Amino acid sequence: MSKGGTAGNFETMDNLREQWNEACLQTGLPALTLATSARLMAILMHFGNNEALVLSPNFRADCKYIKIRYHLRGSEVPDPEFAEAFRPVEKELRDLDQPPEWAVRLMKEMYNINL
Repeated sequence: MSKGGTAGNFETMDNLREQWNEACLQTGLPALTLATSARLMAILMHFGNNEALVLSPNFRADCKYIKIRYHLRGSEVPDPEFAEAFRPVEKELRDLDQPPEWAVRLMKEMYNINL
């Protein structure tokens, strides 16, 4: 296989998660649970100073999905259910210097990212 073909396959794989999330948005099916979405946004808020998060196409695709699904873009009013799920998780992480075990496990299992 030529190098161009290999790179094209990697691009397709990078976009597959984004395409799946888009299809879920269009059909009204959840790509991620509300609880997982709240946890991911809280992790991003408190431990987002991590290059691996920026470099992970799947994590970026899921963040995009969460922002659209729960109205977290710009001046939109966030989904009340999301806000209710997010608050306790954010409060738990607020004063921690290191991520808790559940956050480390979640990021490792879903994205192969070490926090």
